[in-house]
Amino acid sequence: MIAGQGTIAIELINQLEEHPDYVFIPVGGGGLLAGMSVYLKTINPK
Repeated sequence: MIAGQGTIAIELINQLEEHPDYVFIPVGGGGLLAGMSVYLKTINPK
């Protein structure tokens, strides 16, 4: 489930011309936050 929700981050990055400095993610149960943060940290470790 978390990995599937992380694909939203892939779609977000693919639609932008450059990587954003910040990404604001709404939190309910935490799955969306967990999935997106894993991908975003992978592509931008700093």
